[in-house]
Amino acid sequence: MDGEDGEDGEGEGGEGGGEKRRHECVKCGKKFNRPSSLKIHLNTHTGAKPFECPFPGCGRTFNVSSNMRRHYRNHT
Repeated sequence: MDGEDGEDGEGEGGEGGGEKRRHECVKCGKKFNRPSSLKIHLNTHTGAKPFECPFPGCGRTFNVSSNMRRHYRNHT
């Protein structure tokens, strides 16, 4: 999960137990099992960073919530 766009191995070539990946990114063709994973992935193309570190005074933003949580642990 340390990849740039933070997916859980759901893109092409990921381990999915043979599940069909029906949700395809129109920008790059990467496919996902869930529409929510595609929505998170789209942040990498749009540059959107909707997840802000909740630590007072930090204000750093991230395109994937798991990356924000990993960052937040550095404050504690």
